Amino acid sequence: MLQLSLSDLDKPPSGSQQESQTLLAEIRRAVQASQRCIVITGAGISVSSGIPDFRSPDGLFQQLKQKYPNSVSTGKDLFDATLFSDPAMISLFYNFMGELRNL
Repeated sequence: MLQLSLSDLDKPPSGSQQESQTLLAEIRRAVQASQRCIVITGAGISVSSGIPDFRSPDGLFQQLKQKYPNSVSTGKDLFDATLFSDPAMISLFYNFMGELRNL
């Protein structure tokens, strides 16, 4: 498994951009060679791509509350492991993940 931190790219260059280019090439090779890839990012990265955030007045949690007013009261409801004890919440979770994937 290869673990790379993109924060290394934010460091000032030590003479040239060669180190950054080398690191980017290593990242590209690792992603291309992998069968699965997980990217962990900070909050809000999706907003610039047109995907709403979770907490704003028109965010995903508000959309869920409007769509499923009797099922979801907080974001935790949808991301708590206890939801897997309720078939209706399991269905809602997978529907939501499918909608999020389509975004």
